Amino acid sequence: MKPNKPRVLVLSHRNIVNMILARCLWFEFEDIITQIDTVDILAPYRTKGTKRFDRGYRIAAKAAQYFPVALNPGVPVNTVENEYDLFFTVCAFPTDLLYVNALKGWRRKCKTAVCWVDEMYLNDFPKVKYFRAMISEFDHVIVSCSQVVDVVQKLVGGKCVFAVPAVDALAFCPYPNPPERFIDVLNIGRRQETLHAALIKAAQENKLTYFYDTISSHGAKYGLTAFDYKQHRFLLSNLLKRSKCFVTFPGRFDELRTTGGEEVIGARYFEGAAAGALMIGHQPQNQLFREFIFWPNAVIELDSHSAPIEKVIRDIVAQPTCDAQRRDNIVHSLLHHDWAYRWEIVLGLAQLPALSGLLDRKRRLKELSTLVQGQAPDPRDSSRRDTSPIRS
Repeated sequence: MKPNKPRVLVLSHRNIVNMILARCLWFEFEDIITQIDTVDILAPYRTKGTKRFDRGYRIAAKAAQYFPVALNPGVPVNTVENEYDLFFTVCAFPTDLLYVNALKGWRRKCKTAVCWVDEMYLNDFPKVKYFRAMISEFDHVIVSCSQVVDVVQKLVGGKCVFAVPAVDALAFCPYPNPPERFIDVLNIGRRQETLHAALIKAAQENKLTYFYDTISSHGAKYGLTAFDYKQHRFLLSNLLKRSKCFVTFPGRFDELRTTGGEEVIGARYFEGAAAGALMIGHQPQNQLFREFIFWPNAVIELDSHSAPIEKVIRDIVAQPTCDAQRRDNIVHSLLHHDWAYRWEIVLGLAQLPALSGLLDRKRRLKELSTLVQGQAPDPRDSSRRDTSPIRS
């Protein structure tokens, strides 16, 4: 195949689905794939208005739960004409496979097919009968929840492997010009209410600067949505780069019945680490987490009943090891948790070599990690000043 001829076909759902926040990091991944490989990206639009599409989706998703058939919720039918070495798609949820079914000829025209399914739990399998039929079309499957690996493995001809999310480590890295960290604590997404209440109280008493969500997904059909996924990721990275501490808990930590008891290694850990924030909260108590987040003190376990919380935070950021912890978080993110390394997993499954774009990105990641390792503590970091807004 000619070097300039796209060897990868990526099916993106960005123009079909509602732009819920949980999907934004996966669109970031797709964008990076187009930068580091030769890719045709297919991103069809809905054929119906929002209300009609949502109704069609609900009907199709419900049918997929009980029957091994797939209804088209309103996605235009496209036919793959060119030949590719690899077909790749990310399904944030199992029902996203319905969109793959609207694509004709993909299996015949693509030598290898790999799918990454993010939020799929053991409890989902009895609910989605169509999933079993559709997932078997893929040669290899990547999942973000470890408990389903053995089940999915029985449905595919190749491998089912577990992998964790990643981040655009170059974009989230605060170097080479780190901004001042003036936010004492950043807390976004799902939160532990006892801890949140303590932080609110401290903020109201002007003892720390606390940035948090004031909106809720309660009552929303599909969750909180973004106007633009790129702007959302940009905002998140900028907040993290300006935060001393970032509250992190396992994915869906408050819905263990949904996850089958699995403490999910969510994207928050990789986002916080890449930006150099001190991660506080709770880490999944399993060996897999320690294999991926393997450096010491990556997450500082925080007792939600600790009082007063402003003193706890002040003590954390005043530790002499604080700067080294930040650098460790950033460096290991650059060397292990950029999307480039996740794309290597996909290429490995497809037995395809890395192209120059991937090798160049890894070189840039390595160079930036070397720069970060050589940095002295940043004198502009207000966490190292006596003038911090944190007061006892």
